[in-house]
Amino acid sequence: MPASKNQCTNMPRPAHHEKVTKISTVMPMPATATTLRGWRFRVPSEFIGRARVFCESVSDDEAAVATVADRILAPLKARFRRHATPRKTLCQDVARQWREELPQFGRLGLSVQMYDGLRIVDLRMAPCKLKYPGWDCHEPSVSLTLLTVLFVKGKLSIDRQVVATVGLHGLARWYERRRGTDDELYNDLRPLFMARQFVLDTSKPKNGFNFGDAAGEGRWLGNVVSVNDDGKSVPILSVRTFALARG
Repeated sequence: MPASKNQCTNMPRPAHHEKVTKISTVMPMPATATTLRGWRFRVPSEFIGRARVFCESVSDDEAAVATVADRILAPLKARFRRHATPRKTLCQDVARQWREELPQFGRLGLSVQMYDGLRIVDLRMAPCKLKYPGWDCHEPSVSLTLLTVLFVKGKLSIDRQVVATVGLHGLARWYERRRGTDDELYNDLRPLFMARQFVLDTSKPKNGFNFGDAAGEGRWLGNVVSVNDDGKSVPILSVRTFALARG
């Protein structure tokens, strides 16, 4: 097949912990967020410390994720350069390695499909630092990222899309109010992958968002913000705090 008919996009390099995500446009928080009991009170240092350790753990694994992903995908890229048609055994090898060899820490979900080729959707956390307009410094945070690999006849695409960010304050409030484990935090973060499109499609972004956790015990609250992605303004969710559900 002529090269001009083939499409190949390479995975952008991951946002390592030193990268600052600058937010260009901020929508207001939901009105309920500013009236929550304790909203204006400082988070106890114990929970700030737990949130900071969690962010640092995500940062430590990010370099390993990029290195292993590059190694696993190298044969796929080489195959595409020679033949734009997927080979079943190669797709099976890549799928197995992706499941087994990428670090499990930071993975919130994984879907692998092999029909007429290979499709991988990996829901992962990545480190980032947020800086809102007017801030003098940044905030350690984690981003929730969709990492997608698609190899079908005539097309190979490898893409990384940020869906949401959760700042240090929001993570600390979760530890303070939910008193949960890191595994429970994983479960409570997963709904945010579905929340982005739901918020943008069915609500009014100017009012922010208020989205429940997996356990039904609390809600993530925050802003819809715009960030620059390769010169384009992209809306994402920026979680600012966590509140327990009212009984």
